[in-house]
Parts: sequence; structure tokens; C-alpha cells
Amino acid sequence: MTFPEFTPLQALIRHAQTRLQGRPIALGQDADLLLITCRRLQHIQRVPTHDPALILVLQGTKLLYPEGEQTLYTPQHAIAMRAGCALDITNLPPAGAPYLALAVAFKPALLERFQRAYPEWSAPQSAPAPLLQRLHQRQPLERIALSLLEQLEGSGSLLHTHLLLELLLHSLLQGGSNLLWHAEPDLGSRLRHWLSSDPAREWRADDLAEQLQIDPSTLRRHLRRQGTSFRQLLEDVRLSHGLSLLQGQHLPVGEVSQRCGYASPSRFAARFRQRFGLPPSQIHP
Repeated sequence: MTFPEFTPLQALIRHAQTRLQGRPIALGQDADLLLITCRRLQHIQRVPTHDPALILVLQGTKLLYPEGEQTLYTPQHAIAMRAGCALDITNLPPAGAPYLALAVAFKPALLERFQRAYPEWSAPQSAPAPLLQRLHQRQPLERIALSLLEQLEGSGSLLHTHLLLELLLHSLLQGGSNLLWHAEPDLGSRLRHWLSSDPAREWRADDLAEQLQIDPSTLRRHLRRQGTSFRQLLEDVRLSHGLSLLQGQHLPVGEVSQRCGYASPSRFAARFRQRFGLPPSQIHP
């Protein structure tokens, strides 16, 4: 009996669905892997990107709206997405099949390691990089991503780091220089880092002020200057965490709301809809 050979894209889809379906994976302090899936059209408003990300559309079509302009991506495209932006996103499934996209979010520890290994990429960028960059050749990225998925179980973190560094290097060589751009860390980003470590915790501004060794009134004053507040930051972190959970895991909305620090699923659903423009039930795969 002979078996049909998989194309590289088919093999990547197969491994992504096997290894990532229903569970995003954190590769230590290096990266997060997420399989984004939906069975009906989704339009999500102001999706934040706190870490730079490489996105490979596997099935269907992704529409992104940087600065109000529509850009279209299909399984022939790879997308380098800069950190520190919020974009409207439309995910459109093909007929009779789910929309699928593999997202690799690169963490600061991996970016720092990369720039130590390749100092020629470490030159500071004086102006913000483009929000999105379309990469020229997708095949090498598919090959490395497939190797990474194949090695998720039973392999050490050193091999994962090597493959992630290779994936980042190929992305940069194909025009994804925006992956290395980052704004100077401000108080809001430092607070977001703390809050993201445990979104469900009953955080208080005084607790974080103590962690950062600043006066609580100084913390609130700095946040006002940045046009936000502690409560707004906390809610944004919690709702963004909820979006990630709904996109990547088969969890009831009630459980997601608890993991995000909301005692009431209905309140979580209302705030989620206000933030992203659709109810959680339309995100759940």
C-alpha cells in the first residue's frame, strides 16, 4: 500500500493541528506558539501585539488594516508584525474548512540573544518600523516552522532556541526587520509585564508600585501622562489574555472569564465585546 506524500504546507497544517490544537505552547522565555482557528468569519477590533510575531496563514484569508488600509494575506504569504501596535483583523475561512494560521510571538529574551549572536542586526532604529511587512519567500519559513513543531515533544529547549533563532534570521533576511524594532520601555509596558504574569490575580496599584519601588501617587501620575490608568491597563491585559485563550484553547467562556480575573462571565462577555467588537462566542473555535 502506498500513501500520498504531503506537501510542505499540508505537513505544516497536520502538525500544527496535532501539536497546537486547543493549547498554545510557551517555549520557555523564548517564544509563544499559537494556532489561530475559526469556522466562520471573524472581524476583531484593535488586536494588540505586545511582542513581535511571525504569522503564517495556513488555510483561508487574513485581512489586516494598518492605518486604515486593507491588506490581504493567503497561504502564499508570511507576515512580520511589529510589537507595540493594535490592528483590526478579519479571519475568513475557506468553504467547508476552518481558517488556520500559525503565530510565533518572539519574546524579549530571544531577541536579545539573537542580537548578541548577530550584532550586525543590532543597530538602533531611529524611527518606528512599519507595522507589517510581507516576507518575500515563505518556503524556508515553512520548513523551519515544521521542524519546530516536530521537535516540540521530547526535545530540549536548546534545540527549540536554535530553530527559533533560525526562523527569526530567515524572517529578517526576507525583509522582516520590523521584528527587531521596539520602543523604549515606559512605565506602562513595565506594568503590563507584571500584570501579564498572572491576569486573574486581584492586582492593586499599590502592589505594583512597591514592586517598582516608586510611590503609588507617582505611578498614577505617570500613567495619566501616558493617557491611561492602572484600571485600564489591567483590563486591557485581561481581555487580551482572554482573546488568546479563546483563539487557541477549547475552553468554555465561563472558564476563560475566571482565568482572566472576572467573577461574572456576563461582565467578561460585555467588556470583551466592547473591546474587540464581537462576543467571545464568535471567537471560540
